[in-house]
Amino acid sequence: MLHVSHGDFDLEVIVVDDGSTDETPAVASSYPGVRYLRASGGAAVRNVGLEAARGEFIAFLDDDDIYLPTNIAPQLALLREHPEYGLVYAQVQLTNTNRIPYGEPVPAGPLCSGWIFDDLLTHWPQIGTVVVRAEVQREIGGFDPALVGDEEWDWLLRTARRYQIGRIEQPVVLYRTRSHGFEELMWRRMPDTLRVFRRHTREGDWALRLKRERILWAHRGWYAASFLDDARWYARAGDRARALRCLQYAVRASPLHTAASVARSLRSGAAGGGRRVASIASGYLDRRRRTQLTGAEAARHSRPADACPSVCPQMTRVSLHERMTASKRQKGVTMDTAAASVSLPRTRQELLEIWRESLIVDGYTDPRESALHELAGYFNIAPEEAHQRCLRWEQDSVTEWEASSRDTSEGLLEFYRTQVSWIYDTVWYHAQQYYQVLPPESVMIAERLGGAVPGTHLDFGAGPGGTSLYFHRLGWDISLADVSTTLQAFARWRLERRGIAARYYDTATEELPENAFDLITACDVMVHVPDPRATLKQLHRALKVGGYLFFNVDARPRPSRETAWHLYPYAYPILRPVRSLGFAREPKLEFFHVYRKVADNHLSRVRAVTVYDTLRYNLLVSKVGEVARAVKARWG
Repeated sequence: MLHVSHGDFDLEVIVVDDGSTDETPAVASSYPGVRYLRASGGAAVRNVGLEAARGEFIAFLDDDDIYLPTNIAPQLALLREHPEYGLVYAQVQLTNTNRIPYGEPVPAGPLCSGWIFDDLLTHWPQIGTVVVRAEVQREIGGFDPALVGDEEWDWLLRTARRYQIGRIEQPVVLYRTRSHGFEELMWRRMPDTLRVFRRHTREGDWALRLKRERILWAHRGWYAASFLDDARWYARAGDRARALRCLQYAVRASPLHTAASVARSLRSGAAGGGRRVASIASGYLDRRRRTQLTGAEAARHSRPADACPSVCPQMTRVSLHERMTASKRQKGVTMDTAAASVSLPRTRQELLEIWRESLIVDGYTDPRESALHELAGYFNIAPEEAHQRCLRWEQDSVTEWEASSRDTSEGLLEFYRTQVSWIYDTVWYHAQQYYQVLPPESVMIAERLGGAVPGTHLDFGAGPGGTSLYFHRLGWDISLADVSTTLQAFARWRLERRGIAARYYDTATEELPENAFDLITACDVMVHVPDPRATLKQLHRALKVGGYLFFNVDARPRPSRETAWHLYPYAYPILRPVRSLGFAREPKLEFFHVYRKVADNHLSRVRAVTVYDTLRYNLLVSKVGEVARAVKARWG
C-alpha cells in the first residue's frame, strides 16, 4: 500500500486484524500514522474499518492481494470528473503464489460506465480495485455480516441500484489465486451467491426475470465447473475419495450440466483425469438411480451448471484453471512491482529466451561468454583457459576417475563428491543448449508443463544449478539436491551472486523432506546412482501426491574409459521399479521418462504392473531393442 503513488491526495491507512496470531500488531505499529484495530469475521472486519475511516474516499485491500503503484489515482480522477458516480472499480491481474501474472486482466473489456446494475449481476469485481465516496458508503451502509461469502458483491449491487458506477480498463491489483483444496469453502459459499442474487432480482417483468434467471444459471454453472475441475485434479492425483466428493458437489450444483460435461469427456475420449472423473461419475450416478430419491430429496439435489458464455462473458473468459489452480496462498509477501510486467511464456522461443536470461550475468548477453566469465571468476583463471577446460572435460574426468579405485561404494562416492571437470562440462553444456546445438532439456520440460502454475521444484542432481536458475526465472520455489560438494558449492555461489534464495540438500548426508515438491527434475542423473530403487523411493517420498518426476537415462551399452562413470549399460534397472513404488507413467517427453505420484489408495493396483514391468524391463528385451535400433539405423 505504501508503494501507491499518492499524487494529489493523502493516504490514511487503517489495519483491521481478523484474529491473527503472528506479528501483525508489531508490524502495523512500526509504520508512523497507521491505525491498528481488531475485529472478527469478514464483513465485520470491513465494517470496523469503514466506521474508523475519516477520508473523503475509501479504498479496500485484503491481506493476500497487492496494490500496484498505479492504484487509487485513476479511480479518484474519474470520480472527480464524474460527480454522478458513486464508486469506481478497475481490473485485477491474476497471479500465482510467486506473484507471476498469467492470463488477461479481469473483468475483461470493454467495460462501460453508468447504470450497470444488470451487468454487475454477471461478475464479481475485486474489492481491492474499488474506490467509493465516503458519503455514498454511509448512505448505502456496511457489509452484511450474515453472509459467509459474497458480502462485497451484495454491497456493490446495493450501490449500483442507487448510483452510477465508473469502470476503468486498467489492472491496479495483483490478485493471488488459490490452489485446489478449497472445495469445502466453495461449497459453503455457493448458497450465499444464490441468496445475494435472489435478494437483488425479485422485481421486474417476466422478460427481465427470465433474462436474470439465465444469469443465475451461469453462476451455478461456474460453481459446477469449479467442482468438476477439482474432481479432475484429484482424480489425476489418485485421490478417489476427494474426487468423488467434488463430483457430488458438482451434481448438487447442477446435475444436468455436470452429466453433460462428463458425457463430453467420454465422447471426446479425454485422457487422464477427465476419463477418471467420467468413470467415477458413472458409478456415482448409478448409485443415485438405485437409491430412488424422493421428490423432496431430488429437488434438494437438483441445481443446474456449466456457465453460459452468451449470458455471462465476464465470468467465462477467465477459466477455472486460471482462477483456482495456483499454488497455496501465502501471507505477508511484499510487493514486487516488476512482477506486473511478467507473463507466463507459451512458445518454445519465449521459453528459450528465458533460458538465456537465466544463464547470463554481469551484463553479458551471450550465454557462452557469460558461462566462461563465471567459470573464470569462480576458479580465478582466464576465460580462455576456462574455455579449454570446457572442451577437454572428458579427458579431465577420466583423470579424476582413474586417480583412485572406484570398485567400492566409498571410492565411487569420493569421485562424485570431489568432481570439478563436470562443472566445466555442465555449465558449457547448458550454454550450448540455448542455440539448440544440444537438446534444451529444461526448456523441453517447461514446454511440456505448459501453463501449469509454478509451485515447489527440486533439481535432483542439480550440478551447477542451471535448471534451478531457469525454474526460478519461471516463478518456481526452488531447491537443489546433489551428492557432490564441489558442484553444490559452485551452484550456491552462482545463485547467491544473483540474489536467489534456495534450499540445498546434500544427498549423501541428508534426507529429502516428505511431500514437499510439486515437480522433481533429474536431468542426466539416474545413470550415476548406485541404487536406483532406493533413490526412486526417496524421490517418491519427497513428491506431493499428483506431483511429477522427469528423468532421463543416459545409458551407454558400450563402456569405455570416457563413460566409466555411467553405471548402467541399459535403462532397465532404473525403469523396472518405478511404478511399483507408487508412480503412474505419463507419456514420454522425447528421451525423458515422465511419472506422476499417485495416492496410497492406488498402490494396491501395482502388483500386476510390477509383473508387467519385470517382463518389459530386462536384459533380454534391452538387447533385442538394441539390435532392432541398429537394424533400423542401418537399413531404415
